Amino acid sequence: MKLEMMKVTVIDIAQKAGVSQSTVSKVLNDYPEISGETRKKVLKAIKELDFYPDLVARSLVLKKSKTIGLVVGDISNPFFSETSKVVISKAREQGIDVIISDTDYRLENLEWALRNMVGRRVDGILVASVNRRDTVTTNLAKKGFPIVLFNRHTDDKGTSFVVTDNELGSWLAVDHLVGLGHEKIDYISGSLHFSTFYQRYKGYMKALQKHGLSNDPRFVFSEKTEKEQIKKFLKDILLLGNKPTSLYAASD
Repeated sequence: MKLEMMKVTVIDIAQKAGVSQSTVSKVLNDYPEISGETRKKVLKAIKELDFYPDLVARSLVLKKSKTIGLVVGDISNPFFSETSKVVISKAREQGIDVIISDTDYRLENLEWALRNMVGRRVDGILVASVNRRDTVTTNLAKKGFPIVLFNRHTDDKGTSFVVTDNELGSWLAVDHLVGLGHEKIDYISGSLHFSTFYQRYKGYMKALQKHGLSNDPRFVFSEKTEKEQIKKFLKDILLLGNKPTSLYAASD
């Protein structure tokens, strides 16, 4: 960043545009009563002087930062990277910036991210991955801070959340396999500590029960989805005398 850029002030903009400092402030803060012609002059001066407003100072005055936090489990996971892109795009349409933090599914990282974002005075936080028994997000919501979970939620349900019907989706998947003639269905997912996998497992079990099929615990994998572990699990079940005839993967 050029040193000259840091020295440009609202006073400089006002002098360049031939308006008052308060008018410049109103333009910067999107006040509606400023005429189109005046707004053009101020914006032209801002561009010519290469002015960057002090967003921290402005947020203190307006009590809004026009910034939200986004917390994901693992940004390298295609699901989180793709949803993050959509969140950023939609926020940008509203003139809102997004701060992203990656927790690597660790509670201490989630706590740090939330504390840091609140300290930066974000206007709200979206959290894409929480443990079913997590209390950090729930406690923050109880204090009145705007926070919304998506993709996963806690068992407490004390925080607003947006999720798909994982149980029904899972039930439909298994019901489809049974309709194709399969009665021995293998199930693979991540840890049941997460609501997504727990609800999908419930749907799997309910579908088996509905069709009168027995549940063989040897056919179920619900641990951390690491490639070598899954390969070993699949190899073991394929060596069984009574091996499954179909596979239902509840996670990519």
